[in-house]
Amino acid sequence: MKFPILTSLIVFISWLTAKIATSKRDRTETMRDFWAKERASNAVVRKSLDDLDYITFPFEILPSEDSFTLMDQNIPSSLLMLQNLRGKKIVNLSGMSNSDLKLTYGTANLTVLTEYDENFLTLCREGHLLTQYLYENERLSEAQNISEALIACGSDVSGQFTLLATIYERTGQEDKREGLVAIAEQMSSSRKNAIVRALNELDLSSPEQSS
Repeated sequence: MKFPILTSLIVFISWLTAKIATSKRDRTETMRDFWAKERASNAVVRKSLDDLDYITFPFEILPSEDSFTLMDQNIPSSLLMLQNLRGKKIVNLSGMSNSDLKLTYGTANLTVLTEYDENFLTLCREGHLLTQYLYENERLSEAQNISEALIACGSDVSGQFTLLATIYERTGQEDKREGLVAIAEQMSSSRKNAIVRALNELDLSSPEQSS
């Protein structure tokens, strides 16, 4: 009985050794490709940024600070963060790595491109926080307008979609919910499937799920 066990053990060890060797080889090739791409990207000269898909957010739809103080509400920090983006360039570059950016636009542009992308992330993050605050204070029309603008700008914050779907439901605009699903399905974001799933699973009998 010992021989079959020994044979099986030898086979398993051989298989494991081969698997480890393959894994090491794959990692080596991946690292080699990465550094080759890095060397190539570092050699690219500065290129024009004119063809970037700059985002234009309608800042005029943001509520004024006075609209909060007059209603004895705290001015949300998210509003101040969004106001700080006025005049700044905003670009969604989430689908590109640093190497991709350097290869496409040149190493010298990496810092400014990173700034543009961070502005986009700030827009999406703080925009969602502001619309959630407006929703919680029953300022549904403002929350809807800003949510629609954020999604039109490419926001892939799942909560932004579910919040807007909830507003549609509460304001008798249920027919617009399917449009949100269609928008999400056409996104190139890695969060697309999660957003579609969140919309389809949204329980509108529980308002908390819009957060």
